Amino acid sequence: MSFRILAMLLLAACRTPAPQAPTAAEGHATAFLEAKRRTGVDVFAVGHEPEWYLDIDEQGELRLLPLEGDSLRTSWASFRKTRSGRMTRYELRQDGIHLRLTLSKQPCTDNMSGRSFPLTAVVEWYGPESPVRTLTGCAIRIR
Repeated sequence: MSFRILAMLLLAACRTPAPQAPTAAEGHATAFLEAKRRTGVDVFAVGHEPEWYLDIDEQGELRLLPLEGDSLRTSWASFRKTRSGRMTRYELRQDGIHLRLTLSKQPCTDNMSGRSFPLTAVVEWYGPESPVRTLTGCAIRIR
């Protein structure tokens, strides 16, 4: 093998592969999260079956919007926060409403979009006249 061919093979083996362009879905997801960040959202969570999403914004408001049933809007400052290992739990008990949000540092893949998130989210929620609802999904800290 000639020196020239050997040198070309060695150079080709050392090259860093070019980064792949994001797919249309990834580009849309990135734009969506950037729009959330621009509007002041700190944490975004989403889940399916049933459909729901949750925003926590920089003004300290939590919005839980299930597509079935009542939505909830409340001050984030009223939540009690506890940490345990790779999990953070936020709890609110106010006016007969009980809401618990658990964020775990466990990678999560959204089953509808296929997008990866760094956190797994579980929301448990009930009111004085409603049964416990458990919503599971994925989350990301945007800020």
